[in-house]
Amino acid sequence: MNQNFNDIKDEMTRLYDTSGVGKSTSEMLVKTLSIYSEQIAALENKLQVSKEFCEKLLTRLEENGVDLAEKQKAEQNIDILNKKVAILEGQKAELNIAISQKESQIINLQQQLSSKDAELSKVRGDVTILQDAKDRFALIDLSPFYAKLLPVVKSSLSNTFPNDNAIGLLTAGVQLSNLQQLHTFLFNRLKEGKTENYIELLTIVRRLFDFYNEGQKEPFILIEPVPGDRLDSEQHITRGMGSTISNVLLFGYKTAKGTVKAKAFVEVL
Repeated sequence: MNQNFNDIKDEMTRLYDTSGVGKSTSEMLVKTLSIYSEQIAALENKLQVSKEFCEKLLTRLEENGVDLAEKQKAEQNIDILNKKVAILEGQKAELNIAISQKESQIINLQQQLSSKDAELSKVRGDVTILQDAKDRFALIDLSPFYAKLLPVVKSSLSNTFPNDNAIGLLTAGVQLSNLQQLHTFLFNRLKEGKTENYIELLTIVRRLFDFYNEGQKEPFILIEPVPGDRLDSEQHITRGMGSTISNVLLFGYKTAKGTVKAKAFVEVL
């Protein structure tokens, strides 16, 4: 542009010189053109500065555009992650509810198990008691001895023993009134000299007393002297004369406090 301006200036100077116009006018025009030239140069400089500024601005916009795109992408990823987190939180809440329900079920099952264990322990205890009772019944089975009794003897015991099975004999015999009645029954027979079924009757009475005493806090104390003991009228009764016991026909019994309920029946020398 400066070259064009110089060319125009030279052409105008030539024209002014050849046209007879005063030199002052020519100089004025040249000066005017110079001012225009300076303004044009200043404008060109501003344009260059503006161009450079625009280029920098475009660069920054491009950079900011990249940052903005990355930011938008990151924000989108964050939104996606937040949605996934929300879903996971929901699943976690559902799992917590399920876990709580399972824990409640486990507690209920444990309570039921404890209850069943208690029931099982009770059943085992009952079984043990029944087994012990069965073993004791086996040891105290009276039916073989009762079966050997003569019909007349059985008839006299019919009120005490209505049936002759093992359970019936034992159930009736361990009642204290029946037990005492049976002891008196045998004592009266011996006193009258009736010895039929003596061994069987003595075995039944003794086993019933032993069985009865096992279940008592204060069992009866049996009075069982042995041959050679001195006769004690407070605890022994005899059907002969003498002071030394020669044979024990029937044991007696007294309370734990020492009260004699029935004396032992003995023979003496």
